[in-house]
Amino acid sequence: MPSPRRPHPARFQAFDLLATLLAVVDERGVVLFANAGLEDAVGLSWRSIEGTSLLQWFDDSRTLRQALVRARENEFAALRFDTLLKRQSGELLP
Repeated sequence: MPSPRRPHPARFQAFDLLATLLAVVDERGVVLFANAGLEDAVGLSWRSIEGTSLLQWFDDSRTLRQALVRARENEFAALRFDTLLKRQSGELLP
């Protein structure tokens, strides 16, 4: 049985209904919110994901780091790139 979710700020609640993996991060890439899809994909609870660096969950952390810098500088509103997600076990997911 999945662990009960704790209440999120209202601005994040709708994200938990998405099947898409989603994380809200601060300017340094620290996870402020992880939705249920991301929890399932990495195999960890929200308690274990939130407060960690999102960079550690991706195979190509350099590209993600550059994206965070460019987002801080308002260079774009959206960016897409391909990388692999790392599960807790180290297994890579496309």
